Amino acid sequence: MKAQLSTSLSDLILALVSYHGTWSLWQHNKMASVGLLIVAMAASCGTIRFYFNRPSERLICLHTTLSWLGATLGLPFVAVGYAQHNQTYIVAHANIAVPVAYFLSHKFLSGELRKKTAMLVTGVAILSVLILSTLKFNPYALTGALAYVASGAVGTDGLGPLDLPRVDWFHYLLVVGNVAFVLALSQRAEPVFYKKH
Repeated sequence: MKAQLSTSLSDLILALVSYHGTWSLWQHNKMASVGLLIVAMAASCGTIRFYFNRPSERLICLHTTLSWLGATLGLPFVAVGYAQHNQTYIVAHANIAVPVAYFLSHKFLSGELRKKTAMLVTGVAILSVLILSTLKFNPYALTGALAYVASGAVGTDGLGPLDLPRVDWFHYLLVVGNVAFVLALSQRAEPVFYKKH
């Protein structure tokens, strides 16, 4: 396996943006901050993995595991943070319950069903943010959720536009999503207006 320097670079950019988001959000949104930290750790391993011609099996396994955790815990934690930011605690609890149910049951699932269930966990998180960002009209969160959807649609196999590997486009779309969520979570939540009697 030869070094994939463009993928190492896209992972490095994703890692740096995610670490910055972790740092920026830590004081006021711990769940989203932890979610971005998981993504940053996966991207850091990817930076190293794709830099080398022959990465160790341990590094490949670590990167694969952290990437899986980024999808099944990282993104749901960002969704929980966004729901808490908007004081929609039912949505926050649902985004905690879905990954917990997944982790409790994934050992009992076959390989293909395990992959589909992991995609479902990520999909629920992204869908909840799409709905909330539309209802609360937060253009940053809406942009972030759409970038996450686009990253899933692009995938990670083969070549994409400009002959860049699809995994690079995947990383860059996650960068856009993470920046958008940091901006969304850095704003004050809009108050709910109601008529006083």
